[in-house]
Amino acid sequence: MSLRKLSFLLPALLHATVAAADETHSGTVIGVDAALSDGAAALRQGDYERGVRLTLDGLKRAVSRRQRVAALSNLCAGYSGLTRYGEALDYCDQALSLDPGHWRALQNRARIHIALGALDAAISDAEAGLAIAPQSPALAKVLELASRMKRQPHVIMESFP
Repeated sequence: MSLRKLSFLLPALLHATVAAADETHSGTVIGVDAALSDGAAALRQGDYERGVRLTLDGLKRAVSRRQRVAALSNLCAGYSGLTRYGEALDYCDQALSLDPGHWRALQNRARIHIALGALDAAISDAEAGLAIAPQSPALAKVLELASRMKRQPHVIMESFP
């Protein structure tokens, strides 16, 4: 895949997955903080700065582990959207330390690894996510892209003054 083609694909690829603040594996969480809900909505709309700000505020009042995991995963998505990958990875790791089975955090982290060129890590995260959520077309696309990029080495040419 050419660098030019990759530069067009990365913004769409890096549109990270945002979890609803009340998302659970089964059931509904009562009493979701408005900042968490509004932050998730802002992130889905691509307003990463507002989404991160609201989610950080709501995280202070998260009442359950599931809300905290969703908020941390959303912060991973938000900071990724801001191309602040170090902070994004930290929030993904925090979410996964609380819930290793949170496939959206794995998907977000895989996308960040692709952006950083860490293709083996991206493949590992995407495969782990697919083991949890085999029906996810987004995870399948991330795995396919990382695998294709790994098979096709690219040459980056720099111009020197």
